[in-house]
Amino acid sequence: VTFDVRNASGTKVTFQSEEPTFEDSPTTIQWKGRQTSDQLDITYQARIEYDGFMRYDVSLCAHHDTEVGDISLSIPMRPEKSKFWMGLGEEGGYRNKDDFDWKWDITKNQDMMWMGDINGGLRLKLMDEHYKRPLINIYYAMGRLVEPLSWSNEGKGGVSVKKQGTENVEMKAYSGSRKLAAGDTLHFNFELLITPFKLVDRSVKYGDRYTHCCQGDDSASVDKALREKATIMNVHHGEYHYPFINYPYQDTEVKELDKMIRYAHDNDMRVKFYYTTRELTKNFSEFWALNSLQGEVVYPGPGNASKTWIHPDGPPQWFIDNMKENYIPAWFEHIPGGIYKGETDLSVITTPDSRLNNYYIAGLDWMLRNMQIDGVYIDDSALDRYTLRRARRLIDRHRTAGRIDFHTCNHYGEPFGWISCSQLYMDLMPYLDLTWIGEGHNYNRSPDHWLVEYTTLPYGVPGQMLQGGGNLWRGAVFGMTNRIVGKSNYNVIPLWKFWDEYDIQSKEMIGFWDERAMVTTDNEQVKATLFYGNDQSILAVAGWGEEDQPCSIQFDWKAMGYDETQVRILRPSIEGFQELELTPDLSHLTIPQGKGFLFVIEKIK
Repeated sequence: VTFDVRNASGTKVTFQSEEPTFEDSPTTIQWKGRQTSDQLDITYQARIEYDGFMRYDVSLCAHHDTEVGDISLSIPMRPEKSKFWMGLGEEGGYRNKDDFDWKWDITKNQDMMWMGDINGGLRLKLMDEHYKRPLINIYYAMGRLVEPLSWSNEGKGGVSVKKQGTENVEMKAYSGSRKLAAGDTLHFNFELLITPFKLVDRSVKYGDRYTHCCQGDDSASVDKALREKATIMNVHHGEYHYPFINYPYQDTEVKELDKMIRYAHDNDMRVKFYYTTRELTKNFSEFWALNSLQGEVVYPGPGNASKTWIHPDGPPQWFIDNMKENYIPAWFEHIPGGIYKGETDLSVITTPDSRLNNYYIAGLDWMLRNMQIDGVYIDDSALDRYTLRRARRLIDRHRTAGRIDFHTCNHYGEPFGWISCSQLYMDLMPYLDLTWIGEGHNYNRSPDHWLVEYTTLPYGVPGQMLQGGGNLWRGAVFGMTNRIVGKSNYNVIPLWKFWDEYDIQSKEMIGFWDERAMVTTDNEQVKATLFYGNDQSILAVAGWGEEDQPCSIQFDWKAMGYDETQVRILRPSIEGFQELELTPDLSHLTIPQGKGFLFVIEKIK
């Protein structure tokens, strides 16, 4: 990584470097230093943390009036680590351009780019000293990015990606020419994320089977989840016993929630709550106290003039009468039963990175110790990485099998700010067990987009499908299923049964994207992934495109360690997925449009 300053003629400014000083701890290494020249000084502070996060705060100060040709940051990437990209107007998939240039536009939530492969990548995020976390989801336009004056330079700055011969691909953030007066200081701050953050946990990927309790009687929902063979139940707000969003603390409800959790634990079922900070319910006991903090906790939006997708005609009457100004109306829910039956829960958007995060952590600690919840389910969060790290530590301390799973809707469009979900939340992924990206997404998108956006495998976190249950056949190629939501099971239960019968958790996933792939097809629209075992393997094949796809499957039997003449191939019956075929001919296979197959390949003993 090179930070480069050039004068007005384009000549590189030479700096004399002082010896940096270092400090370290069990989780972090920090260092700072200074570089000097006749015209400019650079001071910097940097740190790298155990989870793959790096942060540089770079200050450039002029000794006297100076004309600068450019100030830039260059990151060379090896070809094998620049196969995929995402960010700055690229929704995610193969890096299909050798000459790319992007300019700042804060109408879009774009200030970062990831480039890499399944086993190595880097995300760059640019900022200055005025950075504030923008609002997310449908509220972006009411709390946009603060444009970094150093990097943007009144429209002259941007980011380029260019292929450098056959050796490297260069990702470069540049700021362009400018005049600096004596004493002017610019802050060229940036963050780096080194991916993947961790190894994919197979026990989570294949063993965590979710059902969502959205409305209804909680104890009956536990019984229903047990019948469905789910292992974890997420309890949403709007429930009989959890009526108010992000506030499972009502005295009348805590006893019932505690009773439900104990009943679930007695039956080896884990229970997690919908719990985050983006919305603050008006039923929060300290609501008016927090509202009095002049925007620190309740985001100071347009107030009664607010119009959103959820409230297209303006805020509900309660807000108009009681709040009037400096708020944004958010999620609402009609309570279906219990002592609050018939009431409507109303909420407002919160300010990111406030002291409310401490309340969130204290509340989580209380629930873990007193209610023995098994973690949290987060939905489009304003939480920063440090708060989520605190949550992770608490959960790991109190519940050894505790989980944090994360859901988000499609942010690539209006009014969300045109940002991919995996990009937006990548800095949280070191602390997540599972992602659930897919609401509003299109599962007809190309396989490379699936890999980068939906699966979250390049970041070391397994993912599951969402919108309409996803596509079971294409999902199988990535080892993904969906979840049970209310009355919709999306045919996932038979697939779970297949996974258990053939012990997919013990097998190594070698996907079509892997250089070690032992199975290939002769049709680019058909992708195959092998879940490899020494004596038995599972082959997932799925087709893309708008029509049936003919193909032939080729095996590298030697690499597999299998004798082709001593192998049995079976297409098992899976309800809602495929019918039984005892001796399928994989050399002449037709994949029905939008579907696929699962085969079992085993050595004959």
